[in-house]
Amino acid sequence: MTSTQYSDGRQETRVENYTKFWKKDLGKEGEADNQNRVESYTDVVNGYYDGATELYEYGWAQSFHFSRFYKGEAFVASLARHEHYLS
Repeated sequence: MTSTQYSDGRQETRVENYTKFWKKDLGKEGEADNQNRVESYTDVVNGYYDGATELYEYGWAQSFHFSRFYKGEAFVASLARHEHYLS
Protein backbone atom coordinates (compact mmCIF):
# COMPACT_ATOMS: atom_id res chain seq x y z
CA MET A 1 0.00 0.00 0.00
CA THR A 2 1.37 3.41 -0.94
CA SER A 3 1.08 6.31 1.43
CA THR A 4 0.59 9.92 0.51
CA GLN A 5 3.41 11.95 2.08
CA TYR A 6 2.77 15.64 2.63
CA SER A 7 5.42 18.35 2.44
CA ASP A 8 5.24 18.79 6.23
CA GLY A 9 6.16 15.11 6.77
CA ARG A 10 2.71 13.72 7.60
CA GLN A 11 1.66 10.43 6.01
CA GLU A 12 -1.89 9.23 5.41
CA THR A 13 -1.27 5.62 6.43
CA ARG A 14 0.08 6.64 9.84
CA VAL A 15 -3.34 7.97 10.82
CA GLU A 16 -4.96 4.74 9.66
CA ASN A 17 -2.41 2.64 11.51
CA TYR A 18 -2.92 4.63 14.73
CA THR A 19 -6.42 3.26 15.21
CA LYS A 20 -5.15 -0.32 14.90
CA PHE A 21 -3.42 0.00 18.27
CA TRP A 22 -6.74 0.01 20.15
CA LYS A 23 -9.63 -2.43 20.20
CA LYS A 24 -13.13 -1.12 19.64
CA ASP A 25 -14.17 -2.57 23.00
CA LEU A 26 -11.66 -1.18 25.49
CA GLY A 27 -12.90 -3.73 28.05
CA LYS A 28 -11.20 -6.44 25.98
CA GLU A 29 -7.79 -4.75 26.05
CA GLY A 30 -5.06 -6.62 27.85
CA GLU A 31 -1.46 -6.25 28.87
CA ALA A 32 -0.33 -7.55 25.47
CA ASP A 33 -2.15 -4.61 23.81
CA ASN A 34 -0.42 -2.14 26.11
CA GLN A 35 2.94 -3.76 25.46
CA ASN A 36 2.35 -3.58 21.71
CA ARG A 37 1.72 0.17 21.97
CA VAL A 38 4.87 0.63 24.07
CA GLU A 39 6.98 -1.33 21.59
CA SER A 40 5.51 0.66 18.69
CA TYR A 41 5.41 4.04 20.43
CA THR A 42 6.96 5.87 17.45
CA ASP A 43 4.13 4.69 15.18
CA VAL A 44 1.52 5.49 17.84
CA VAL A 45 2.85 9.02 18.41
CA ASN A 46 3.32 9.81 14.71
CA GLY A 47 -0.17 8.54 13.92
CA TYR A 48 -1.71 10.58 16.72
CA TYR A 49 -0.04 13.83 15.72
CA ASP A 50 -0.68 13.33 12.00
CA GLY A 51 -4.37 12.82 12.81
CA ALA A 52 -4.51 15.75 15.22
CA THR A 53 -2.85 18.00 12.65
CA GLU A 54 -5.39 16.96 10.01
CA LEU A 55 -8.24 17.71 12.38
CA TYR A 56 -6.88 21.13 13.33
CA GLU A 57 -6.21 22.06 9.72
CA TYR A 58 -9.73 20.96 8.78
CA GLY A 59 -11.20 23.31 11.38
CA TRP A 60 -8.71 26.17 11.42
CA ALA A 61 -6.70 25.90 8.18
CA GLN A 62 -2.94 26.32 8.64
CA SER A 63 -3.40 28.28 11.86
CA PHE A 64 -3.34 26.53 15.23
CA HIS A 65 -4.82 29.59 16.90
CA PHE A 66 -8.46 30.12 17.68
CA SER A 67 -9.75 33.50 16.62
CA ARG A 68 -12.89 35.40 17.45
CA PHE A 69 -15.12 36.50 14.65
CA TYR A 70 -16.64 39.93 14.44
CA LYS A 71 -20.07 40.21 12.89
CA GLY A 72 -19.65 40.04 9.13
CA GLU A 73 -15.94 39.22 9.33
CA ALA A 74 -14.59 36.56 6.99
CA PHE A 75 -12.86 33.47 8.39
CA VAL A 76 -9.51 34.27 6.77
CA ALA A 77 -9.71 37.89 7.93
CA SER A 78 -10.29 36.80 11.54
CA LEU A 79 -7.26 34.49 11.39
CA ALA A 80 -5.07 37.23 9.88
CA ARG A 81 -6.20 39.74 12.52
CA HIS A 82 -5.54 37.31 15.36
CA GLU A 83 -2.13 36.23 14.04
CA HIS A 84 -1.16 39.87 13.67
CA TYR A 85 -2.19 40.41 17.29
CA LEU A 86 -0.08 37.42 18.41
CA SER A 87 3.00 38.62 16.55
